[in-house]
Amino acid sequence: MSIADEIRAVLQEVGSEMTIRKPGGTLVTGEFLDDNSHTEHTNPMIRAFFFDLNLQAPTAAVVGDTLIWGSDPHQAEVILTAIAPQMFENEVVEYIASGYVVNAKGAFWKYDQDAVANEANKYDPVPAWVQLYPGVEIHGAVMDQMYRSMAKPAANESMDVSVIRLQLFISSYFTDIAMGMQWRSAVGGVVYKVDHIEDNNFIGIRSVFLTEDTRA
Repeated sequence: MSIADEIRAVLQEVGSEMTIRKPGGTLVTGEFLDDNSHTEHTNPMIRAFFFDLNLQAPTAAVVGDTLIWGSDPHQAEVILTAIAPQMFENEVVEYIASGYVVNAKGAFWKYDQDAVANEANKYDPVPAWVQLYPGVEIHGAVMDQMYRSMAKPAANESMDVSVIRLQLFISSYFTDIAMGMQWRSAVGGVVYKVDHIEDNNFIGIRSVFLTEDTRA
């Protein structure tokens, strides 16, 4: 038996069975993990959101997937933001990973100028909001923006101002998201505007910055 097999057997005995949820909604079962939360940490974001994980080798999990384990009322779901192999004698024996608690589920919507045909005149389309990825519920982690201070131009001057935005971490699988679109939460029907997108915080993760949507 290889070391990877031994670690996998230990995880099956003392760890938790998990479900891997791919960004498109496909579920993969049959793997196990060991988790470590940081509820004792002094940083509120780390305390409330962050998990370290040990995964078996091989694993179907990649950055951007969400891992689900436990049962209600203590079921956990975490979006993977980093994963790395642990080697011993040129063999991958396990994976260490980390991620943030999934607390956002919903969909992105885009404004389509040609979305709906006008019943009175089929050549006169009616603009409407349409779902960007129909039938796909997107799972991610949304939290207060980690770093608010940033340079902004004002009256031909540059100054540091506090910009209050929410930061939504989702898989880079969702490549078509653009500024100006809407994020509609599946819980409570809350609607936000996509204000900015960054792809360089985590490899395989998109940071979508959200602000209140005041558009009609």
